[in-house]
Amino acid sequence: MFGVQPMQFHLAVLVSRFGCVQHSASLSPKPHPVEPSLLTSALLLSIQWRLLLGAAVSSALAFMLVSVFSWFSGWQGLVFAVLGTIASAAASGPEGSPEGHDDPETSAAAAWAAAAFAGAVWGAASASSMQSLAAGGVVLVLGVWLALQVATLDTTPASRDRVVVGALIATVTFLAGAGITGVVRQ
Repeated sequence: MFGVQPMQFHLAVLVSRFGCVQHSASLSPKPHPVEPSLLTSALLLSIQWRLLLGAAVSSALAFMLVSVFSWFSGWQGLVFAVLGTIASAAASGPEGSPEGHDDPETSAAAAWAAAAFAGAVWGAASASSMQSLAAGGVVLVLGVWLALQVATLDTTPASRDRVVVGALIATVTFLAGAGITGVVRQ
């Protein structure tokens, strides 16, 4: 209450009730400076501008897709926004890395696991109707096409192969996620 520590407040109540004016200084704790909560500090430290930008762009794009195209379901919009935020979090490397310092390359297993997760979740979200499945398939095809176009810009064959395998994994898990969700719903 008003900057008074709880122990001091209880002592003040005792003094006012019993008329005692003396109390031991050792009973009252030293006042602590006001610090922001641990949660607030953690949030401020963990949020990066790239992550916020990615979340805003993917959320706005998801809202536009669901609003403009009637074939997209609300689940697809939610999953699109979440996957876009996860992708922006993965893409935003450590801030302030020294010049000339290369960021470590993502392992093939991690890239393929991410493609499998994204494909399966997108497929499951797209399985609410045939129209949303078709719309989800169109988004998947566009995403795979874009990934393959970006892969052709890379000069290393290993990186291109990793993108091709990731695109295949995303496609297969999209179909599996949609199929499993369709079977479970019936």
